[in-house]
Amino acid sequence: MQSFLVFGDKLLGTVALVSLRASCVFLALMFVLINVEVLGRYIVGYSTLIAEEFVGYFFAWMTFLGFAMTLRNGQFLRVEIGLRRMSARLSNLFQGIAALLGAALCLILAYCSAHTVWLSFTFGSVSLQVSETPLVVPQAIMPLGMVLLALNFLNDGLQRFRRQPTAEAS
Repeated sequence: MQSFLVFGDKLLGTVALVSLRASCVFLALMFVLINVEVLGRYIVGYSTLIAEEFVGYFFAWMTFLGFAMTLRNGQFLRVEIGLRRMSARLSNLFQGIAALLGAALCLILAYCSAHTVWLSFTFGSVSLQVSETPLVVPQAIMPLGMVLLALNFLNDGLQRFRRQPTAEAS
């Protein structure tokens, strides 16, 4: 079991790193598209007509792909005033329980967003913009990002329970 948790942690770390790099690509694409649109409008008098729409899609993809690494690096906003007043053992226990609850919430969100994607696919929904982008494309990141975040929350909780400090250490 111990080696499985170590392997899972390394695998999720690699997947989180890949998703972070993909997130950086979408940030760069946003930068390029915004600048092309601005320069096109004000210098040449030409608009891509898709910049606003696709920058929104890229922002969503960037955000959902960045969640896993944000969690792994401990950079999600947290209120730690109560945790600082607890023993290390109790704090670790509460954080482990919170991570498991976070995983459950993310799985619920993944299910709901997957249902939304399925409905968009079923009804052939497209954006109202000039590109008429099939909404499945920008929406697909939501369940994927939530599942990846749920797996990282689950991993965090299991790692905390595995490394539970002893009573003497707290």
